[in-house]
Amino acid sequence: MADEAVILNLWGQPKGEPLRYSCASGIGIEKGTLLHLMDASTVTAAKLLSVSTAHDGKPFAGIAATEKSSTDGATTIGVWTKGTFDLKCSGSAQIPNAGELVAVSGGNLIKRALLGDVTGGFIVGRARETASAQETIAVDVGVF
Repeated sequence: MADEAVILNLWGQPKGEPLRYSCASGIGIEKGTLLHLMDASTVTAAKLLSVSTAHDGKPFAGIAATEKSSTDGATTIGVWTKGTFDLKCSGSAQIPNAGELVAVSGGNLIKRALLGDVTGGFIVGRARETASAQETIAVDVGVF
């Protein structure tokens, strides 16, 4: 996958407050991938389903803290939940301004959050700077 999140600063103790989530053993997840919560502490990579559906309808869980190979047999993955990360904006019309909430907009992409994103749990965090389409910006993850 492309456009993985890049750590700028991890917060809390321990740094980034990493959590351990379950995941399917046969899937690969790259470090820095935006993750969705599937069920009872189980995550999968966020992805774009179609042009009209910017996410797969699952709430945001965090960002993969480790690399997970599809052949490693692992069924858990570390997930960062707090920190400042460089994230890439989608090409949509929903470009965030500094201070606005951002939401998942497909595979490793973000957009300005709408009310449905807030109620659906798709919020990633708060933009630290104003963006343009396809621009990478700093986002405070875990700050709502």
